[in-house]
Amino acid sequence: MHASGGRVFAQIMHAGRGGHPANRPDGGTPGAPSVVPRTDLVHTLDGKVAPVAPRALTLREIGRTVAAYAEAARAAVRAGFDGVEIHGANGYLPHQFLADNTNQRTDAYGGGVTGRIRFPVEVTEAVADAVGADRVGLRLSPGNSQFEMVERDPAPVYRELLRQVAPLGLAYLHVTADPVHPALAEARRDWPGTLVGNTGEHEATTPESAAALVAGGRADLVSVGRPYISNPDVVERLAAGVPWSVIRERNFHYTSGPRGYVDYPTHDQADTRRDNARLVAPLT
Repeated sequence: MHASGGRVFAQIMHAGRGGHPANRPDGGTPGAPSVVPRTDLVHTLDGKVAPVAPRALTLREIGRTVAAYAEAARAAVRAGFDGVEIHGANGYLPHQFLADNTNQRTDAYGGGVTGRIRFPVEVTEAVADAVGADRVGLRLSPGNSQFEMVERDPAPVYRELLRQVAPLGLAYLHVTADPVHPALAEARRDWPGTLVGNTGEHEATTPESAAALVAGGRADLVSVGRPYISNPDVVERLAAGVPWSVIRERNFHYTSGPRGYVDYPTHDQADTRRDNARLVAPLT
């Protein structure tokens, strides 16, 4: 990637209550802000299974977890990545500290806005200190209900979170929200640096939707996620005006082989005509 002039950031994440003993090297119970289990199935190497109730992280464990984020960032940079993106969205651990239903703590990491944002702020500060703020991005998803998350009034929480991390001078803020969601407009207003937008969890990213986000001033850049699974040649398709292949969502588990994960053709392969007849849908 570097030889081709590219840059690559590693997304570092902690599943929190989304973890499972089957996915842990020690087979232990996953930790989370509070003992609030999910009710939906979770992914393991053996397929989808029932979730387990997490245990509430102790203050000492929270400190170790913050340090682990920093070490993960250092490891990524040592491995050759240009930087890291802290995954604080979509139901992962930092989001669990921010949300109403998953954070029922009464200590310094719970309660009001100050307590709820403490963990993601400490993680961001630690990672920025470990590898340099210009190598760090932060991903957030205000009001996102994925994986049964509940945020009754996210605006003041995220506004204060941005106020505290903005002085760090991060490489970018990555906000995933529907284009019309007020969270994206508020992030644009409250964030002084580079803002990466996303069309959210309920709308597929298209060239048109990405261009609209930038043209409307809601983002400086637009991230493309799912289309890259079914289109290994997203950039080439955009340049050539070729429609994107339709993703097979039934294969989203990514743990039972390559089908639906790494087996999609590029638009110029010999079998393009056959595959496009089966996979391609109009961009509209």
